Amino acid sequence: MSSTGNRFLRVAAYAVITDQRGRLLLCRLSDVTDAPGSWTLPGGGVEHGEHPRDTVVREVQEETGLRVAVGALLDVDSVHRPADDDHADVHAIRVIYRAVADDPAAPLVMEQDGSTDEARWFGFDELDAVPLVDLARSALAVASAAATGLTAHS
Repeated sequence: MSSTGNRFLRVAAYAVITDQRGRLLLCRLSDVTDAPGSWTLPGGGVEHGEHPRDTVVREVQEETGLRVAVGALLDVDSVHRPADDDHADVHAIRVIYRAVADDPAAPLVMEQDGSTDEARWFGFDELDAVPLVDLARSALAVASAAATGLTAHS
């Protein structure tokens, strides 16, 4: 994360991963985050000098134990959260890829002492009952639009 005063730029990369049964892989945010208990896409912060595709591979393995092949770029999302009494001014740029797990049937391994505390496969019919972060909801809309040949921002 790059900073200037109380302003931070965070670049992160995430993956939309589905298995052969059509389920989506999500990770639950832990108590060290601003949204504990919410579910998000696997992924995280790009390290200095790291390509976002490599970030996806590293972060997915850290958060789930799965190895992935990164596919098409789905979207680049930009969110600005101005400073308030509890938070610095943050601009988050999030690169979202499609990815495929080498072995989606492998047991999921949970990240220890990180920003997530559980990984789980969800059927798309279950997602309305799951507390998803905005990033996950918007990425799923983009992925759905891409699958039907529409643009997400039209």
